[in-house]
Amino acid sequence: MKTTIKAQGQGAILFFNDQRKFGWVQLFTPEDLKTFQKHLGHDIFDPKFTPEYIFSQLQRSSRAVKQVLLDQNFFAGIGNIYANDALFLSKIHPATSAKEVSQAQCKKIHQHLIDIMRQSVAAGGSTMKDNKYVRPDGSFGGNQFYFRVYQRAGEPCLVCQTKIKRMVIGGRGTFYCSHCQK
Repeated sequence: MKTTIKAQGQGAILFFNDQRKFGWVQLFTPEDLKTFQKHLGHDIFDPKFTPEYIFSQLQRSSRAVKQVLLDQNFFAGIGNIYANDALFLSKIHPATSAKEVSQAQCKKIHQHLIDIMRQSVAAGGSTMKDNKYVRPDGSFGGNQFYFRVYQRAGEPCLVCQTKIKRMVIGGRGTFYCSHCQK
């Protein structure tokens, strides 16, 4: 079950966020929070999150594009679901070197990330088979019904019917269509 606790007192705010195995606890003063967040990349809904920004960030690394998309120092808030599905919709293989992604492909990544994130918010987030993500009212999210490739290994691609494959990139499960994402 997801647990979020927010407590405020004496100029500091305590946040506890437990999303599956990625939970953390940290006590920040407002100044400490600014320092902690200064190394984060732009969030998808930040006006500075543009195709040009994506391109400039990807040019900084030769790691796999999917790994860079998940790196919070480059982009804040892009999770594994969003990276997998945005790369699928953009027709980019997740192991492609970030430096090899073109400006035209960055425009596609940008639009697909925004569309996927809006869809996810509208659907109330994603509740996986473990049922650990529960909304504050106790209901489950519905975004998992819209996954394009994420968690669909062995199932047919929604576009070409090729079986979705799974591999590991940067320690994270990565899902892709070997026909659509060459």
